[in-house]
Amino acid sequence: MCFITLLRHEGIHLRQQLELLVLPFYVLYIVNYLYNLFRYGNHRQAYRQIIFEREAYRHESDGQYLHRRQFWAWVRSESGSRVKSQESRVKSQESRVKSQESRVKSQESRVKSQESRS
Repeated sequence: MCFITLLRHEGIHLRQQLELLVLPFYVLYIVNYLYNLFRYGNHRQAYRQIIFEREAYRHESDGQYLHRRQFWAWVRSESGSRVKSQESRVKSQESRVKSQESRVKSQESRVKSQESRS
């Protein structure tokens, strides 16, 4: 992570702290980490899934993010990521279905071609 990216990342955390008046930020941060640690079973994933970290990592490369960031964006960021995750799963399932349909059509055409030869 380059220095500028690190500054942006920590700048996002500063904004989050100001919104929550500092102490509640740390309480929520620790509670969310412990919940994630129980849920995922490892430190790295628990840390990356902290709601504040998700927003910071998602926008750390955007130099203009803090200028247009909305109040309590970490809340919207969390619910938005769930929607995106669900949309991603649906697209993946649709892709698998199309692939299966393609295989079935291919098999049908092979069977038809074999029947026409006989």
